[in-house]
Amino acid sequence: MPIRSMPKALLMILCPAFLAGCGGEPGQVRVSAPGTTVSFSTGWWSSAQVSSEAVSVPSGRYTPSSVSLRMTKPNASQSDTWRLECRGPFGGLGGFQVRPGQLTVLQAGPPLTVKPVTNVRGRDVYVALLIVGQAGEVYTPPVYKNERSLPLPRLKIVDAAGRTLNQGSFEYG
Repeated sequence: MPIRSMPKALLMILCPAFLAGCGGEPGQVRVSAPGTTVSFSTGWWSSAQVSSEAVSVPSGRYTPSSVSLRMTKPNASQSDTWRLECRGPFGGLGGFQVRPGQLTVLQAGPPLTVKPVTNVRGRDVYVALLIVGQAGEVYTPPVYKNERSLPLPRLKIVDAAGRTLNQGSFEYG
């Protein structure tokens, strides 16, 4: 089920210039999601921050090394800030091109989808949850709320009568 976009989303993409092959005549780049900011390297010692307003960057191919998504959701008593990290795969962000004199719009972040992935080995079933952004980028645990790591999700397996067969928490690795 998609997670609705929350205001003030922050998305960072970091790109080492030596991997990206950056440089050349400028083009423009922006992010589609309002309140989203993208950061990536534009040279050995320079970087760009891009949000929903277009900025000029050297034309070239950019490859992210990480993606950070921040979303702020107001509640009754305060605002909660959520943060997710992606170290790959990056989906459609895995190599975006900025062309001279043209605008490149990055589709990243919300809406997010939680996808279960199962793997059966003999009598064991392994279940993982993937949080996937609109470009196909995969965010991995931990998830942070107000800069504190949230506990991993719990899982309960029940039979048709509602009896608990097994339960536990997801684990890293």
